[in-house]
Amino acid sequence: MGESLYVSHLFYSNPTDLYDHNIQNRIKKVQYSLESKTPIYSTVQNTPASVIDEFLIYKHESKHCMQHLAQERQKEKDGDKKRIRT
Repeated sequence: MGESLYVSHLFYSNPTDLYDHNIQNRIKKVQYSLESKTPIYSTVQNTPASVIDEFLIYKHESKHCMQHLAQERQKEKDGDKKRIRT
């Protein structure tokens, strides 16, 4: 359902008007931290629990998205193989 809502909202609104800019900035911080392998805070003890929660949510959601994309690509490959055989 989430995907269908996302796709349908593109017909009647600008996506950037719906995004929470604070959350988008926090996502960018987590992405940067992961890609550069630098911690957001100096130690785990200094890291607020909310930041750790956001990090875990980000990791879970990004893993889910990557799995979904891999499944979609596999479906496309399987569909291409069926068309070639017939």
